[in-house]
Amino acid sequence: RQADLAHVRVLLMCYIVLTKTKFVEFAANTLGMAMTEILYKELSFAVIGAAMEVHRILGPGFLESVYQAALEKELVLRRIPFCHQVELPVTYKGDLIGVYKADLVIDGKMIIEIKGPSRLNASHQAQALHYLAATGLQLAILINFGMSSLEFRRVVKSESKNLQ
Repeated sequence: RQADLAHVRVLLMCYIVLTKTKFVEFAANTLGMAMTEILYKELSFAVIGAAMEVHRILGPGFLESVYQAALEKELVLRRIPFCHQVELPVTYKGDLIGVYKADLVIDGKMIIEIKGPSRLNASHQAQALHYLAATGLQLAILINFGMSSLEFRRVVKSESKNLQ
């Protein structure tokens, strides 16, 4: 019974996220504004839903490694393909100077960076943009488990102005 209630809560949270997105699309269309395409929309919502479930069960206060392990388990349960601790080369003027390890790469399409600070900030977003440039991927999602409510931010690197 508690598992059913938990499942309903996760579905409700996902519904709220989807409803907000649909409202934004409706408002933009009504006002005649150009719509933006949301990159990997369904996959993003699925990953954020998994993160919400982890945060609902664990809450704030653990190390990032604990959240990563729990999120990996939740992704497996939801059959969302991922690789963890993916090593990505960092070059400077053509020379390899180091290796960056992405927390998760989801389905070869997006980077997930797990954070545990009190708030996400501009340096986290800048770091995600560097990771996107290094990998050639277009989307990173920063997920912060360190607050009473899950905080996440989509970071998109794209030449197109109609992409979010």
